[in-house]
Amino acid sequence: MGETRVNLHHLLEDIRDSYPFPQEEVIVTELVANSLDSHASDIRFIVDSEKYILTVIDNGKGMDKKELDGYHNIASTTKTRGMGIGFAGVGAKLSLLIAKEVVTETANGNFRGATRWKLENEEKAPWKYITPESENSK
Repeated sequence: MGETRVNLHHLLEDIRDSYPFPQEEVIVTELVANSLDSHASDIRFIVDSEKYILTVIDNGKGMDKKELDGYHNIASTTKTRGMGIGFAGVGAKLSLLIAKEVVTETANGNFRGATRWKLENEEKAPWKYITPESENSK
């Protein structure tokens, strides 16, 4: 039996190349769009230029566990077609092209979760649950 394989790196580059502006601008624009789609009224960007870390914090509704699990699927979205302005979490997904790792932390009701995600090679982008940073500071 065969299997269908996807060159994930190439797919992400194709998505990036479909935008008429630089990938960093696409990433920031899409992260803001996703924050707004989650009804955030406050979006903050924190840049640590010494460690090359960009942190985006918003007060949107967050994801539940099922949504966080699905978020790592390159084609997944929780949005109804034609609704919202962000596109399938593409900001975080395109970040895989330029970041060593992408850490996502979310809170929704009683659920708090965080994941670490990276593009390991052309076909793999493994992710794992980690302790949310806000719990580490308690």
